[in-house]
Amino acid sequence: MDSSLMLIDNLKHKYNVASLRALAVKMDFSANILLNWSSGRSSPNLEQLDQIAYHLGVDVFEILIEDNVFSEDTTPWRPGIENVFRKNIGRLKFEHGITEKYFIKDISTDIPINYKPFLRYINGENTKINLKTIDKMSQIFDVPPYELLERK
Repeated sequence: MDSSLMLIDNLKHKYNVASLRALAVKMDFSANILLNWSSGRSSPNLEQLDQIAYHLGVDVFEILIEDNVFSEDTTPWRPGIENVFRKNIGRLKFEHGITEKYFIKDISTDIPINYKPFLRYINGENTKINLKTIDKMSQIFDVPPYELLERK
């Protein structure tokens, strides 16, 4: 399932609402923003994910776990999600031994991003990180998207 849709489903369940408009009211977001997320025209960026997690009082990765139920035992929110993301993708790059050869089309045709943009995310040069980016990175490392935002 697309991470944006998973996020919306989790939030609908948390707030016990059926429609995007009702969810937008509960979250104090524009209904158009949620419509764009659900249609794939855009996806939430790390700052928006961080705001949602802060509002819920949970850590960001938890809002991306499919069918997650937020309770009093849920991990409390902590700041610094962009650094967590960069640290995790850097660690996974090392653990998986991913080099430029991995990105050559002859080796794998299903890679959603080129090597240089991939490195720019790891090095902090590209700060435009949204759920689509997280989904692409999770595909490269073959891990669920929430693991890229999980503090280890």
